Amino acid sequence: MKQLLIGFLIVITFGLSCSSPPYSHMAKTTNEHLSNNLPRDSFVQIRSKVSIRSCAAGLCVTRTERFVGSGFVVKKTSNGSFIMTAGHICHDPRESATHVLSHIVVDLSGEIYEAISLIRDLENDMCLMHAKGLTNRPPIPLARRAPEPGEKLYNLAAPAGIFGVNMVPIIHGHYNGEDEGRAIYSVPAAGGSSGSVVLNSNFEVVGMIHSVHMRFPVITIGPTFKKLKDFIDQNTKRFSNL
Repeated sequence: MKQLLIGFLIVITFGLSCSSPPYSHMAKTTNEHLSNNLPRDSFVQIRSKVSIRSCAAGLCVTRTERFVGSGFVVKKTSNGSFIMTAGHICHDPRESATHVLSHIVVDLSGEIYEAISLIRDLENDMCLMHAKGLTNRPPIPLARRAPEPGEKLYNLAAPAGIFGVNMVPIIHGHYNGEDEGRAIYSVPAAGGSSGSVVLNSNFEVVGMIHSVHMRFPVITIGPTFKKLKDFIDQNTKRFSNL
């Protein structure tokens, strides 16, 4: 983007952690409404690592790099769940026989599940994962309509790795519109927010955050609603045999 200095929202550490009715204007949301309906149980933290093997003079060593991101359940399968996250969480350009990337997801109860990357769209920074055994977390429904500029939105994320048992930060902000094919939000974010869900007042998926403006970290960036919806719809059907 010509006007935005984008920084990816990943953290090279595990941080502090151990469809809808027709569109209508958002009604006033009470604390009770938030508590009862916000889909916190659908949030997962994604912990990824790259195992790097190198050899010299007949001696081989393996070192590990770790980073975290955010994700959310979009559909259940017979033995697990589809997880949506940012493309750069699932991708390491060095990946090879000597650079092996692997993932686990941690749910709100602290349970850990192995996850695999199914498909990535690096141009729009999207990735669909599958977590085997994660069957007790409800998927978040996709909205039928994109948000309107100025609409208040909610974000579930683990910025700076802040996440724990029954604790995930709840952030709110606004949708600002599109710029050069990307959705722009005024939602604060930090490393660890990559792949975090953006919700409307009905707590349906209207977006996902993958990047932040480097000079002004309350401006965040994600794929457009249409690109995100199409990616989820097409690929959950494509891998429906899982």
